Amino acid sequence: MTFIAALAIAITISIETLEQLVFKTASKLSAYRKYLLALGVAFHICQLGAWFFVLTLLPLGIAAPLMGATYVTVAIGSRLVFGEKIDKRRAIGIAAIIIGLAIITRSEI
Repeated sequence: MTFIAALAIAITISIETLEQLVFKTASKLSAYRKYLLALGVAFHICQLGAWFFVLTLLPLGIAAPLMGATYVTVAIGSRLVFGEKIDKRRAIGIAAIIIGLAIITRSEI
C-alpha cells in the first residue's frame, strides 16, 4: 500500500468518525439539531468523495475491510466525547478488528 493510499484511507475513516459523532451530538442537542444535521450531511458528502478517491487507489477487497477501522474509531470517539463505556465484550471486538486490519494490511505489503 502506498503512502497516498494509506493517507486517503485514514482521512476517509476520520471523516466517517466525525460524521457519526456529529449525528450523535445532533440527537442530544435539540436546539442545534438542524445545524448539526447539516454538518453531518456535509461530512458524509466529503466522506463519499474521499471514499471514491480511495477506490481509485486500492482494490475494493482491500479498501472495504479497512473501513472496518471506523468501528474502532467511533467507539474510541464515543468514549472520549460522550463518556460511553467500552465493556469487555466490545473491547474484545475492537481487538479482533485491529488484528484483522493488521492481517489485511500485512498481506497487502
